[in-house]
Formats: sequence, C-alpha cells, structure tokens
Amino acid sequence: LDHCRFPAGTPDLTLLDLNPDPLKFAAHRLHRYTPRCVQADILEPLPDFVGSGFTSIAYNYVMHCLPEPPGGKQIVFKHLREALAPDGVLFGSTVLSQGVKHTALSRRFNILYQRQGSFHNQHDSVHGLHQALEEHFASHWIEVRGSVALFAARASQTTAPRRPGASLDPR
Repeated sequence: LDHCRFPAGTPDLTLLDLNPDPLKFAAHRLHRYTPRCVQADILEPLPDFVGSGFTSIAYNYVMHCLPEPPGGKQIVFKHLREALAPDGVLFGSTVLSQGVKHTALSRRFNILYQRQGSFHNQHDSVHGLHQALEEHFASHWIEVRGSVALFAARASQTTAPRRPGASLDPR
C-alpha cells in the first residue's frame, strides 16, 4: 500500500488485523492517508464500519495463516462480503497446499510453517476456495501461480445489509 497508486488522491483506507502491533506499524507507514485501524478477528463477524460499505477489500496472504474453525475458513468470505458495498470487489491471495504445484523448497517451507503453527493450510485447495467464493459472491475469478491462488470476487447488487452494532475505530 505504501507504493500503491490509488485512483483517488486521498483514499479512504481502513486497516484490519487481530494484532495491534502490525496495525500500528502499517498505520505509521501509511500516515499520509490517515488510515482507520480496526483490531478484529476475521473469523468472527466484523464490527460495523462507518459508511455504506467498502468498494474494495484487499485480503492478501492471510487465509493460509488462519486456524480452521469448526464452521470452516469459508466463514471469512461471509464476513468480508457483508462489509462490501453493493457491487464491491474483494481481491486477494493465499498459499494453498492441495492440488497445486509446489517446488521442493516451497513444499519444505510450507511443511515447516505448518509445524510451527504459522500456516494452517493443510486442507486448502483451489476447489475449496472456488466453493467458498461461489457461496458468498455473485461472481469470482481464481488464477493459480505455483502454490499461490490469486482471486477476485464481486458482491451482488443486493449485498446483505450490515447487522446493527457498534463501530470500532481505535485511531
């Protein structure tokens, strides 16, 4: 984001993470945009945000780090879709384990990170990602590059309204 060219000169930027330290670091680095910081667990329903929803959400290199909750990781896509404006776009990337090409080195690192508890992608596959996106979005696209899936999904014109609740903005 620090080197990104935004379509607007002053983008409305919100950063979300479970841990406060990455939020503080990123907010400091992006201070020129005065980002809103939200500390939340993506596996839980997100706090309500000010405004009518996000026109885009970047969800990069997070999913493979999430532990598998009882209902499955696909719950994340429900939470993110609820935060999108009608016709909003989610885009992102994740490291997969199943049904993708790993190099000898990437396979070793994937296994090492799983053993350390940094990765929880033992069952993550293109098929599972496709099903999760199809369940929660009107349309989606997936491209696999090595062991990484790049994806984009568009919410329908009738994206579900946000649930009532308090906004969380610890700027």
